[in-house]
Amino acid sequence: MSRGRRIDDILQPLTRQSNQYFLGNGLHTLGLLGWILSQTGRADVWVSTFSTSDAFCSGFLNLRKKGLIGKASLVADLKASRKTIQLAKLMSSCFDNVYLAQNHSKIVLVQNERWTVSVISSQNQTYGDRAECTMVTTSQQAFLDLYTGLDNIIKKVAITAREIREDVLMPYSQTYGSFNLPVEALELLAWGDPVGIVLNNNPINAYCLCNCVIDEDRLENKKPIKVSQFRKIDGAITMLMTLGLMSTYEWINT
Repeated sequence: MSRGRRIDDILQPLTRQSNQYFLGNGLHTLGLLGWILSQTGRADVWVSTFSTSDAFCSGFLNLRKKGLIGKASLVADLKASRKTIQLAKLMSSCFDNVYLAQNHSKIVLVQNERWTVSVISSQNQTYGDRAECTMVTTSQQAFLDLYTGLDNIIKKVAITAREIREDVLMPYSQTYGSFNLPVEALELLAWGDPVGIVLNNNPINAYCLCNCVIDEDRLENKKPIKVSQFRKIDGAITMLMTLGLMSTYEWINT
């Protein structure tokens, strides 16, 4: 996502410029993907990266919820397998297929009946303030060459994320992206008909929940924070972490 800069101030519309280049700060892949999809309409997306993050996955999921993304596949590096397990449920909501290989490429491919758009970048699907270089092209030949290379990786050397196992305790990330899924799940359970969750009579549960307010980051990820620094919300946070783990357990262990 662009920080403090509009993408329209950096790049020309796709209909005006078939090949565009940028080197500097303020152009992030997720924001660029949203900018592209706003012009192409609903399209299939392929993402290749060394590493990804919960922030990128949550933002990608928001684009998918808006109906802008059809089929989606991700190729990441094998060294990111531990992070992939931690993000398993979120990734399964974002991407139809998640592959791991010895991969250091960073590209995004967007295709529908009218458009073929390729993004070649130095940037992983994470966030930082370093200068990055990016190329955006609507060349059909560029798309075909990159897709062919990515497809070869998937078919010849990649493994699926489902093949990765790690039977150890892992920390639950405290980022906004990690809490977005359980917060939305709790909302659906609480407001469902019939109600899908019931709290016991322990007064600490009500106390912690009443001390929470929902905050959102710039990617619209939700996380509860204290209404006051003197209040406690540990019980509410633990409950949401449990919902998050419950959502990912079956996916990882089947």
